[in-house]
Amino acid sequence: MHRKTDTLSAALFGLKEGKSAPFSKEIVKIDDNVSIIQKQNGNKTVSIPMYPHLFRFITPKKVSEAQKFALQFPTADSITGVADKLRYHRHKKGLYQSDVADYLGIERGTYSEYENNSRDYYAPEMMDKLTNLFEVNVYDLLDDYNRFIYDGQAQYIKNLRKQLGITQKELAKMMNTELYNIKK
Repeated sequence: MHRKTDTLSAALFGLKEGKSAPFSKEIVKIDDNVSIIQKQNGNKTVSIPMYPHLFRFITPKKVSEAQKFALQFPTADSITGVADKLRYHRHKKGLYQSDVADYLGIERGTYSEYENNSRDYYAPEMMDKLTNLFEVNVYDLLDDYNRFIYDGQAQYIKNLRKQLGITQKELAKMMNTELYNIKK
């Protein structure tokens, strides 16, 4: 079988671009990860293994966004907010927001809120999934407030308040804070 070569084939097989490339049985697929190109050379058959590498090209806009973020936060230790920590680890893994959203089983727009400081609460089950994806400890992603919630301290205080028979309003008055803060 003959076909016209492209620049990549010409470079790989030493063929002149535009010339026909004689391949007998051309490409034999072994499995999803390995194929073999067979080239007939006289009485011999030359086999060349091929390993497909699938990767996504990142557009220049995305590269500059990641580069700017990397300059602003060279290490995760310099980040205090959960949103920026999530963005840092996503960039470090080379993922898009849509990739992370798909992994979590949520809409991309919802995950975008996770990275845009639109939230002050991050569900513990989502944070557990993110730690698996980013391969980090959950405490490396959380701020003090979300650590408090993740560790169940808010539920502990709520149970203690109910056990003592104190209303949210009374607790707010005792703590000299707004009722909104207690409800939160």
